[in-house]
Amino acid sequence: MPSSHVAVALATVWFSFLYVRSIRYLHAFVVLWLAFAVHTGVVNQMALSALDESASVLREQRQTRAVDPARMAAASAQLARVDSLSAWTSPAVLALHGLVLRELGQHDAAIVQLERMVARRGLDPARYKLPHADNALAIYYGGAGQPDRAAELAQFVLEGNPDDATARQILLQLGREGQQK
Repeated sequence: MPSSHVAVALATVWFSFLYVRSIRYLHAFVVLWLAFAVHTGVVNQMALSALDESASVLREQRQTRAVDPARMAAASAQLARVDSLSAWTSPAVLALHGLVLRELGQHDAAIVQLERMVARRGLDPARYKLPHADNALAIYYGGAGQPDRAAELAQFVLEGNPDDATARQILLQLGREGQQK
């Protein structure tokens, strides 16, 4: 929203508070609601852009293993900005941010983002579309001596992607290959 629109909205709220008392609270509510709607739209556009760029960087990194760390850090910064501005950060943003942080070697921060992804995906219809992130967190858990949590994530991946080789390998390494759901 251009700044002139904000100025007009604030001026009309001020005017309604001074001269049209019967609508002042309704008017203030409408202006705040519209401001929130605009903010949400802008953040959603930022999220789509950050997701596209980060997915591209990760895809290139997996293929070449030669992505400039500054480019990877820029993708991480974009995702962090979306996260900081969002009222509710989507699991896809958290997943990609966790994977980018992992590629940057920031493992503790990656685990935090991946755990937030797991916590927020309950109502997300695309919850099975993040197997790389789930597998990455399962590998972290396996390395941290938390085999039950690692197996739970690997089994979750297999529920949505029965042919996922990484999830099967995680269960095999944990000695739980026969316990797949």
